Amino acid sequence: MTTPNNEEAKPPEKNEQVKLINRTNSGEEFRLQYQISANQVRLLKEQQWRISHYAILLFIAIWGVFTILKPDDGDISSAHTIVLITLLIVILLATLAILLKLQCSLIQSRRESNTCWDNFTPTFKRYIGASSVDFCHDLSVLAVLFGAILIGFGLDVWLIVIN
Repeated sequence: MTTPNNEEAKPPEKNEQVKLINRTNSGEEFRLQYQISANQVRLLKEQQWRISHYAILLFIAIWGVFTILKPDDGDISSAHTIVLITLLIVILLATLAILLKLQCSLIQSRRESNTCWDNFTPTFKRYIGASSVDFCHDLSVLAVLFGAILIGFGLDVWLIVIN
């Protein structure tokens, strides 16, 4: 897309999009932005669950490899133990960092969605049957995901150390 000066027009940034929509009074723009934000929220939540599942599967896989490669006498060197625990720590930290990044994006999408929601008519709100979203719900889901990942990490470390 070019402007009259033959310069390429840049799409507005996210914050500019919300400001642009807030300046218009057309309900159609609000509905479109709400739909986009709702889809972003759905995709971000799916990504959080997938990342959590993959992390737990990696913890299980590391434990499986550990038990398969463990010598018959059951004695594993401390160097191998350190390498395995370091690998578990890297997986844990990477997973938590990704989940937090997704959570920040989720909060931004929720804000955009709630901004649009506030501008809908009561009739439209009843029609779609949704509501403005409470951020505490997202944090409780994130806490469950963190808990599951930390439990998986702790179990793996415990099983490797006691063996």
